[in-house]
Amino acid sequence: MIRLATASIVRFMNDLRKFARYFRPYKVSLIVGIACIMASVVFNVTIPLIVGNTIDANWTEVSWAKLTVAALKVLGASAMSGVFLFLQRRILIGMSRHVEYDLRSDFYSSLVDQPQSFFQEHRTGDLMARATNDLAAVRQLAGPMIMYSLQTVFIVIIILPILFAISWKLTLLLFVTTGLLCADHCAGAGKLYRRTHRARLCAGGR
Repeated sequence: MIRLATASIVRFMNDLRKFARYFRPYKVSLIVGIACIMASVVFNVTIPLIVGNTIDANWTEVSWAKLTVAALKVLGASAMSGVFLFLQRRILIGMSRHVEYDLRSDFYSSLVDQPQSFFQEHRTGDLMARATNDLAAVRQLAGPMIMYSLQTVFIVIIILPILFAISWKLTLLLFVTTGLLCADHCAGAGKLYRRTHRARLCAGGR
């Protein structure tokens, strides 16, 4: 079992290394996109802090001037977060399209170089599924998955210290409920993947 697990990890790392080379021509876009993700998260996190500080400051003395300034701060933070959110989607999704195009080009070049016996041994439906569904799934990995994963990582890194400073008990309770939701999501995603895989195999056998 340990050898199988080690072999699987090594094979996964080799595949990941091969996939990473498609990002080399777009390193600048990747770095700028990650910076936009960080900026969007920072501005988005400041909004509840601004609201909380405003409520605490004006609890005993309400002033229209103070409320107006706080509202303008919230609007400004929301606008800046929206701008960086648009930029990160524009940059990273566009980069993933280029990666998908490069993958399709390499896949087509590989098919063209194959002998006729290759097409006799492999089903046409399976090859078409790899050229469409599989490469589309890889594009999701190259764009949206990177974007949403880094968003989650940055949010956790920034918010966790703030949550523990406010109430460590509520923070621990949040971890428990979030863990249950993650377990349920993983179980559903596994079932969806297995059903999709069986459907693709059936389509390739026709």
